[in-house]
Formats: sequence, C-alpha cells, structure tokens
Amino acid sequence: LRTIQRMPGMRLVVSVLFEVAPVFVNIFIIVLFIFVVFAILGVQFFAGRFWRCNDPAVLWVDQCWGCFPDPKGEWPSSRCPTGWAEREWRNVAGNFDNFFNALLTLFEVAGLDGWWSQLWAGMDMIPMDRVQSSRRPHPSKPSRRQDEGLAPVGGGFPYGAQPTQEASWPAALYFVLFVLVGTFIVLNLFIGAVVDKF
Repeated sequence: LRTIQRMPGMRLVVSVLFEVAPVFVNIFIIVLFIFVVFAILGVQFFAGRFWRCNDPAVLWVDQCWGCFPDPKGEWPSSRCPTGWAEREWRNVAGNFDNFFNALLTLFEVAGLDGWWSQLWAGMDMIPMDRVQSSRRPHPSKPSRRQDEGLAPVGGGFPYGAQPTQEASWPAALYFVLFVLVGTFIVLNLFIGAVVDKF
C-alpha cells in the first residue's frame, strides 16, 4: 500500500482497476454466455466421437482388442510379447463428451496453447453419412463381438468408428470461429473497457 501511494502511476492503475470492476463483471457474463453456447454446440457435434484406437489399422471399437505389431515400441505393454503392443480404445484429453468437459476444452482452446489437438480430433472424426459405408471387416481378424456371436457395432451409428485423417474437415470452422469470437473479440472487450476509463 505504501508503494502504491508513493508511485502516482501505480495509484492510477489500481484506481482504474477498481473503476473497471463493474464493467468486467458485465463482460464476464458475456464471455460466459459465449462459452456456454459453444460448449452446447460442441457437445452436439463432437460428443463421443474423439475416441480412437492406438492401432491405425483398426476401423471400429469392437476390433480394438488383442495385440498388434509395434516394432518402434511406441506403446509398451506387459500383456503382449516383445515388439507387440496391446490395442487400446482411448479418448483425447480435451473432449466434448459432456458439458463440463466441453467448457474445460474451450477454456484450453481459448488459451491458444495446444488447441491443435482438439482441432485435428474434430477434423478426423467420421461424418454421419460415411459411417455406414465405412463399416467393413478388419483386414486381419474378425471382431470380438463377431467371435462371441453378437451383432457388430456400426450400421449408421456414429460412435465407435476409428477416426480418419481430415474426414470431417468442416469441423475446423467451429474451432476457428470460437478462437475468433471467444479469444480475440473477448480480449478486445477487456482492453476496451480499461482504455475507456483512461
């Protein structure tokens, strides 16, 4: 407090921050509204569709089991012999499987740090109209569901399909639009509120 009183410039900055606080509350409500809208859209577009198998030869979740050749040792596993890895069906870290995950993912995207992984995951998901046509047996082995006498997944159901590179490239528009609106415009709102008080 003594330092602030002795430095006129610092005193001005602190006083401006106190004056701008009510405006910041209004801007925060606008930002929250933008995030909620994009989170709801993200759940509608991407929920459950970022999952993938670590074996790129697998096409569906019911084929993602057992071991596959891994000569580089990228997926070490104690359940498979040396040079082989266990297939795993896993989700990306930032996903839209529910509303709260979507909000957290959008917060990470707004930080512009590593948001490319979500962008690529969205662009790689299988579109609804291609799910039926892409349902074909694994080239080397039947699925576990077929081994157990169950009906295979798929048949127009969008979940459980292995992503393909840039299969849904229009999904990039969602992320680019959010970066423009949720990051740059919002940042300008905060800066504009401070500059207006000066």
